[in-house]
Amino acid sequence: MRVNPSPAPVHIPTPHAGWLVAAVTVAVIVILGVVLLPKYLLAWDLDGGPAPTDRAKAVNDIRTTLLQGLGGAALLIGAYFTWRQVQIAREGQLTERFTTAVGQLSNRSVDVRLGGIYALERIAIDSERDRQTTYEVLCAYVRQHAPVQLPDPRPHPTTAVVVPMAWPPSASLPGRQASARRFGSGPPTSKPP
Repeated sequence: MRVNPSPAPVHIPTPHAGWLVAAVTVAVIVILGVVLLPKYLLAWDLDGGPAPTDRAKAVNDIRTTLLQGLGGAALLIGAYFTWRQVQIAREGQLTERFTTAVGQLSNRSVDVRLGGIYALERIAIDSERDRQTTYEVLCAYVRQHAPVQLPDPRPHPTTAVVVPMAWPPSASLPGRQASARRFGSGPPTSKPP
């Protein structure tokens, strides 16, 4: 009896590993920047060299400023990711509302179907991106569920017959003719010589 050996497991890197490497790299750069950069900046700024106590205070001030700047950058990055998460949650909620409203259209109860129509209207108002899709769903619902009234081929004796006019009735009013002549349009009042 021959037994197939199990295949060797293939290591597939996960996205979490990439983020971990990036985070460690950034942390090392920040630590080296906070430790080494202040000494370099101070040596570059002060040629003669300050007293040891003044030098320690200056290095500490530079480190404090660098850390405050990095903290501000981290705060901005955190605010961006929070905003992005709110947008994703909003889109998910909108999708859930849309799915529920479309499901309500197939309910047997008229009240529930009417609620679904109003929910789709609210989605169309709230989301410009989903407005056209919502209108298409509502139009398809109306086409499928509205009663069709076929026109009666026999004319009723009370039906008025519309006769098209050769010119608009306002063209025969003297006041309108005068204003039309003033602005260069309308029928002439006399024949040209």
